[in-house]
Amino acid sequence: CDKLYRFLFFFQVNGSVTNIPNNKGFSVDLRRRRSADGTPLFSLYGNDVDEITFEVNYHTDNSLGMAFYPKGANRDQLRPPVAITVPSATISNQRYEAKLVNTGIGEPFNFQIIRKSSGVVIFDTSMGGLTVSKQFLMISTTLPSEYLYGFGENTHDTFLHDMNYRMWPIFTRDISPIDEDVNLNGAHPFYMVCENDGSSHGVFFYNSHSIDVTTMPNPGITLRTIGGMLEFFVFLGPEPESVVKQYSDVIGRTFMPPYFALGFQLSRWGYKNTGEIQQVIDRTRAVQIPHVKNKNKQ
Repeated sequence: CDKLYRFLFFFQVNGSVTNIPNNKGFSVDLRRRRSADGTPLFSLYGNDVDEITFEVNYHTDNSLGMAFYPKGANRDQLRPPVAITVPSATISNQRYEAKLVNTGIGEPFNFQIIRKSSGVVIFDTSMGGLTVSKQFLMISTTLPSEYLYGFGENTHDTFLHDMNYRMWPIFTRDISPIDEDVNLNGAHPFYMVCENDGSSHGVFFYNSHSIDVTTMPNPGITLRTIGGMLEFFVFLGPEPESVVKQYSDVIGRTFMPPYFALGFQLSRWGYKNTGEIQQVIDRTRAVQIPHVKNKNKQ
């Protein structure tokens, strides 16, 4: 049933491709597929958006962005209230090709991103399943290899993901990491794939709503969320460290900790009363370990 759903419900091209000035990308209007009598096909949960715009932005030689949003909508109102830095540079040696496989009006929507140096398709929506509705959005892509990493924060045995139809929620909660296969405190809707020739690429899903990702053995993934829009940044690397740098150029980097925070620390759950805390302080003082006075945060 799930495979049939992904195959059936997708958008079709509904206009000519419009190039963004200065060779900075393109956009095209899409609409939901129609049945034989012209009635729009409905998705799983209803409240579907009938017409959307798909926009691709070339940011640098090694990075690009893409977004699906309701036609005529203000993209800024659909984005998370989180500041990012959109990369920008003169395009001189573009390392990727972004193309619509079909461009005729009424033809199925299928989009690909291709690494020029190897011809490897790193993003491909040919599995179908693209859904844009009021409170449910979904997109699937095939992957060039099964070497998939990312999508924190959760507990699993290896950094390498299991591609056998595993679903992972990206939804933060304060929980102990001792249980297996659970989502934890952080939300990182980002993944990296190591391609078979050693190159790597990364994809950042710019969305702060509840998300889940399902892996598939073909290999591929399906991303689903309940709000915002489907907006992505793609980083061509090609080294893993280059992918991470390009990603952190967008979201920002971790601040250096202050000097006073680098010393001895005690942190734990489960103090029963202030008497226990006082005992810890007294023991720390007895062995002359410097500590911050009069601070207790539970």
